[in-house]
Amino acid sequence: MSTPLPPVDEVESFLATCSEIESITLRDRIFATDPVPVHDMAARLRVDPEHAVRIEHRSRTRAFDELRRLPSLRALGDCILKVARPVASLSRVTHTIPDTNRTIPSLRIPLWSLISRIDDRLSVESGWVFSPTRDAARDELSAVVARNSTIDGITPLRAVAEHFGMPAAELEDFAAGYRVLDGNLVPLDLPVAGQLASILASTGTPTSMPDLMDRMQPTRSASSVRNALVTDARFVKTDRTLWALTRWGIPPYVPIHRQIASIVDDRGSIEIDRLVAEITGSYDVKEQSIRTYASTGDFVTENEIVTRRRHSYTPRKSPSKTKHLYRGHGVVRWRTTVTAIHRKGSAFNLPSALAALLNVGPGTPRSFDSRLGSQSVMWVSVQARSGTIKRFVDDLGLTEGEDIFLEFGDDGTFDVVRADLPHTDPATRILGLIGRRAHDAADDSTVLAEVADAVWLPNDATRDELMSILSSRKEFELRGAVEHLPISHA
Repeated sequence: MSTPLPPVDEVESFLATCSEIESITLRDRIFATDPVPVHDMAARLRVDPEHAVRIEHRSRTRAFDELRRLPSLRALGDCILKVARPVASLSRVTHTIPDTNRTIPSLRIPLWSLISRIDDRLSVESGWVFSPTRDAARDELSAVVARNSTIDGITPLRAVAEHFGMPAAELEDFAAGYRVLDGNLVPLDLPVAGQLASILASTGTPTSMPDLMDRMQPTRSASSVRNALVTDARFVKTDRTLWALTRWGIPPYVPIHRQIASIVDDRGSIEIDRLVAEITGSYDVKEQSIRTYASTGDFVTENEIVTRRRHSYTPRKSPSKTKHLYRGHGVVRWRTTVTAIHRKGSAFNLPSALAALLNVGPGTPRSFDSRLGSQSVMWVSVQARSGTIKRFVDDLGLTEGEDIFLEFGDDGTFDVVRADLPHTDPATRILGLIGRRAHDAADDSTVLAEVADAVWLPNDATRDELMSILSSRKEFELRGAVEHLPISHA
């Protein structure tokens, strides 16, 4: 029994039986890496294009039938199949089976190129060898990933690589539609919460939000990441800045004031140094923050002992020293500027002096009547907070940067009023800055009395006294206007 020829010799032996027209057609059209156009081929063969197409069809049929029967060439295709089942990089195939990279002189192409054209079991695309097709390999990849996926949507890269019989680095290159994260395959089309779960599962440890965002792919906005962390039950905040998977069973982070409340309510009192040690031993929080919470709001620190506050809360600043806080004619008003917080409908902080005037403190919230429904003011941790005023912002058509007054009436009413700050008349602008109208002052000589009354000074306070209190309130625009008000006898 004769020994089969090497694959290249087998192919050359067949090509030697071909006519010149067949040889040209096989080399320049059928097996060419860059086939010449039909019209050019027709010109070379000196026939019309339709005839050239018929020649190509006959040549292809004969060549494919004959080449597929060559034993050594068929055996080489079998070897490729063993490596690329269902996919392998072309470089690995040619390295593993050097014969595949041998050139067929008459066709000027390597054997792997010829085999990929005549063997229906194989295809080559963009540097990859598939058996049989790219789509089949992609479908198998998806199936294997799904079978090996964890509850958090990650799949160990090694498990998939072992199934495909390929190096992990090669699989990483092939796995379009996935990213590799700490040795795991993660789909790129996951929603925000899915991405966060996969990142935490791959990391295996509580992670800060900035670090989570750095690892997001594609990137996501801070607001969408924060919303997913807060609303999805798969996540739990385990420290002041750290997030974890709920299934890890790590106790959730408790805000400082609630930690203090739990400890003080359980024991009645505790030494401040011991309180600091207990909380910092469990969470990454600053000592100064603990000391601040332990001496404000619901708690008081006296003689180094922390207890629940038993008497009413005293604000840090009096109304007369609180910036933009004014009184007048049965109302207390606070001037502020519309920001994104107000437009979004979020709660926001209020001065403690205003809270005291409204009789709002730790454990004593209040609700006020308004033309757009009730308005809540409450004490949260160490700070007074107002509920949303978005409905007023929308109703008045307010934009960011506009000055407004929050007005609280002695009769338990509330309103938001656009500040009227004209630039034409100095006296009218001064009154506008404190929320009063021009008719509140009979003439310019009473403007200073109006300002004094608004900031809790006697009506007969001198200009110097008024300027001094405005300086301490850091109300420099109002101070400057008062200073230059042309009232000679003031």
